[in-house]
Formats: sequence, C-alpha cells, structure tokens
Amino acid sequence: MARPAILFVAVALSVLAAGSAAAQSSAPLQTPLPGTGPVTDPAEIRYCLCAHESVTTLGAEVDAETQHHQALQDRLAALDKQLVDSRGNVDVNQNEQVDAYRRLVEARERTMAEFTYDLTPRLQKLVARYNAQSQAYNAACTTRSLDATTLETVKAALVCPAEPAN
Repeated sequence: MARPAILFVAVALSVLAAGSAAAQSSAPLQTPLPGTGPVTDPAEIRYCLCAHESVTTLGAEVDAETQHHQALQDRLAALDKQLVDSRGNVDVNQNEQVDAYRRLVEARERTMAEFTYDLTPRLQKLVARYNAQSQAYNAACTTRSLDATTLETVKAALVCPAEPAN
C-alpha cells in the first residue's frame, strides 16, 4: 500500500517539475488503486496542487528557521566558551575587566532569552504547521492518481489561496 503512494508522489512531483510534458498524455499519472479511478474533479486537483505548494513553501521555511536556530545555538556555545575561558583571567580589582565580563554575561543572557523564548517556540510552531499540512496533503492527495488532462487544465489557471500570516 505504501509503495503506490510513494510512486504517486514521485510521479506527481516529476509532472509538476516537468510542466507541459504531461500535457501530451491523457492517461492517468499512475494506475489507480483497486476500486478507485483517477481524480478528475478540478477542485480536488486544485486542492492537491495548492497543498503541495504549501508543503513545499513550509518546508523551505522550516529549513531556514532550523538554520537560524542552529546558528543561535552555535553563538550560545561560543559565548559559553568565552565566559569559561575568561572567567579565570578577570582581575576583580580592574573595573574595565569586570565590566567587560559583565557585558559578556549579559550578551549570553540576551542570546539565551532569544533562543528560549522567541526562536525555539517559533520553530516548534512552524514545524507543527508543516507536519499538519504534510499529513493533510498525504491523506488527501497521495493515495490516488490525478487525471493528466484535468491536471494540465487546472495547472494552467492555478491560483492558490494565500497562506495565513504568522
């Protein structure tokens, strides 16, 4: 059962990437599962194309946010190392050294607050949206083939609803 879904996804993605190459064929994109025929309803096909676009867009956002998350984690690790390295070298009788160390501690605290209270929850929310959208797309769109003729007609006039702002 999983293999036809995987095959369909691969075929559907290649058709989306190939553009007009699929327009030359009126055959379904894959052999339908037993008891089902290809999807011919333009509204269903439009939903699947837009859902695929949404999943792709959210996936790119998750990737970018994950990179930002990792960069901030790396910054925290660098600040931690800098604090450990300089802790033993601060002359408590030198106000400049104490102030520099205090500024370093404050920078680490600001970075940790941003990481903990802003970036991590934002990434978690984005991943949850991506997972929900992927599950909805998979449930509705990856178990049946799409009629190639109707697919091309829908793609030619495809307008997807705008994603809700976060």
